[in-house]
Amino acid sequence: MTLVVLTLLAHAGCGSTDKPAAGPPTEATTRPPDPPPPRAPAGTTLRFPSSDGKRLTGRYVPGPRSPAPAIVRVHQYRGGPTQWDPLIPYLRQAGYASLAYESRSTDELDERLLARDVRGAVATLARRRDVDPAHIGLVGASIGASAVSWAIGTRPRLAVKAAVGLSPAESTSLIEAGRDRHVPAPRSPADR
Repeated sequence: MTLVVLTLLAHAGCGSTDKPAAGPPTEATTRPPDPPPPRAPAGTTLRFPSSDGKRLTGRYVPGPRSPAPAIVRVHQYRGGPTQWDPLIPYLRQAGYASLAYESRSTDELDERLLARDVRGAVATLARRRDVDPAHIGLVGASIGASAVSWAIGTRPRLAVKAAVGLSPAESTSLIEAGRDRHVPAPRSPADR
């Protein structure tokens, strides 16, 4: 599942920044444009509680088959759920349902508080009949990545199969929790 998410993130715009060599066009520099992304349904509005009861609103896109594995997409600081829109068609094409939601505050920088939103989103998906509760993953950016780390690190029984954090925000609470071994330290592929 992690490999699929990483592959999908690469398709969503995290690809190479290599520039073609200057000079006359060659076969390598005149490749046809990438095909347009596959179409995904618009999705439906989903209202759900965070783990502490705060009401949240998101957009749920079902998978192509039921029950489907699912991905919760957690936005960055001062971001929003639409930042993940380019990823939706690829997730669906790979067989995933997905949920992106507006966190309790786009200005919130406390991953401990935002992790409650993550846990509420996971619990909501796990209860849906069209989602496979044994195959739910998380992807977060910036403070969303930190919230994902806090959620899985402090709740090892959280029904999550895989998690990806993109540029987690450095915070004193995560650093202290890592030192105290409450939250696993972030790892990159180079650390393995």
